[in-house]
Amino acid sequence: MIVISDKLRLVRPTEDRYFEALAWYGDRYVLDHSEGLGSEPYGMDTITAMYGYLKEKGELFFIEVFENGTWTAIGDVTLSESTMPIVIGVSKYRGVGIASKVIKALLQHAKRSGYERIELKEIYRYNQPSISLFQSCGFRAFESSDETVRMSIDLKDVKTNTECWFVRHGKSVYVKGDDRNMPLDEKHLGDVERITEYFSEIEIDHVIASTFRRAVDTVSGIANEKRLAVEEIEDLREREVGEYVEDFKAFVQRQWSDFEYASTGGESINQVKGRGVEAFEKVLSRHDGKRIVIGTHGTILTALLNHYDPGVGYEFWSQLEMPDMVRVEFCESSIASIDIGVWKGASRRGQESGS
Repeated sequence: MIVISDKLRLVRPTEDRYFEALAWYGDRYVLDHSEGLGSEPYGMDTITAMYGYLKEKGELFFIEVFENGTWTAIGDVTLSESTMPIVIGVSKYRGVGIASKVIKALLQHAKRSGYERIELKEIYRYNQPSISLFQSCGFRAFESSDETVRMSIDLKDVKTNTECWFVRHGKSVYVKGDDRNMPLDEKHLGDVERITEYFSEIEIDHVIASTFRRAVDTVSGIANEKRLAVEEIEDLREREVGEYVEDFKAFVQRQWSDFEYASTGGESINQVKGRGVEAFEKVLSRHDGKRIVIGTHGTILTALLNHYDPGVGYEFWSQLEMPDMVRVEFCESSIASIDIGVWKGASRRGQESGS
């Protein structure tokens, strides 16, 4: 599975799902633009044979969108060195940017998988939407005739983004005076198990966490499944509050309105951000172009994101759940994309399925 956002993903279909494509390949627009003007609608035998061929050639995916509480397939795409056909089979999803997001995500996947170049099969010249789509994603024509054009892209020209899933820890049991060693609340371990399950089909290269027990324990299941060690980083720890705070909400609001404010013995937002950004940028440098899970905390996560996007602040912090998850793509040291609803969608779907 390739997660593009909390509302868009690519999944590898099993044969029992092929029937979903009948409507797409009966659509006149799809047939005219992919198979040629006047092509006959596909039956199940043709679709099964086509998907079998595409699976032999490369990686076949269904394009799914999350809408009205469920994932729905709206088309397909295949990645190989010699073809990259994409079909948006549901008309309302055409021309809204989905195809571009899918292609760009697949180029990232191809680069990580060792592809060096991708060539497209002939595109009919009257199919200007497809030609413009691939051009916008970096493809260039290398062969043409009066009726068709072939395009390609050299992946050495594609910068691989670093994908980070920031996972805020699950609910923990308060231990007075020992913030570092507070354990996860056993009554809510199901949430942590769902986070582990979320990553079951996602390739992960590194698992990192703050040195606090609740952060490490929240992501350790992911590390175990991926056969990775959890790399603990002290400077990604949670903010030190300092002396006892009577009105914690008012305290937090004041901190986010004055980044220099701190209680006695505690840290300001700027102090948290300073150590956190320095540590995190070392992670980005060390693991450039990789996929990383980071077990973290609410305040330092918000402070980190505020460094890259000053609009992230108290409101973002106040809406975080325990656990929660934010997926961010970095291009070098800048945010390329951010999805803040990843865990809320995964949590709802997990509860609906009874897991």
